[in-house]
Amino acid sequence: MIDRRLISLRPAALLLAGSLATTTAACDSIRGTGLDLPDEAHVEITGETPVQLVYMVSREFGPVWSEEEQQDVTVVVNADTLLLAQDDLPFEQTIPIEPADRLLVQLVNPYTDTASVAMRVFVDGKLRFEHAADLSKATIQFTQVWAH
Repeated sequence: MIDRRLISLRPAALLLAGSLATTTAACDSIRGTGLDLPDEAHVEITGETPVQLVYMVSREFGPVWSEEEQQDVTVVVNADTLLLAQDDLPFEQTIPIEPADRLLVQLVNPYTDTASVAMRVFVDGKLRFEHAADLSKATIQFTQVWAH
């Protein structure tokens, strides 16, 4: 049995940055095995929101054990973020997958005001994720790691 100890997020992020290639072996729940690396992902966000939403895309992330939650949690090392208001919806973005072998897309409503939104993610033209929700202090997240 592996003894997992609490790692603070700052050192964990530094450790993760240096070892991203090996972290996928520890996280089968987000890992797609035996797949060809796709070319691109296309994200669509629709709906209505009275507040600004935080849209985040990362290709540099991985799992770290959380002693508090007693499970692996996703630590983001580097990400692009964008604030989306009602005037920005519908929103679309195409994201190249290579040279990374992973993709994390989050849509976050950090406020108590409810946003009724949907997020769809297509990978090489095929719908791989679709989720609609009334978000209030909540997140919609798509995560995928492809094995070579």
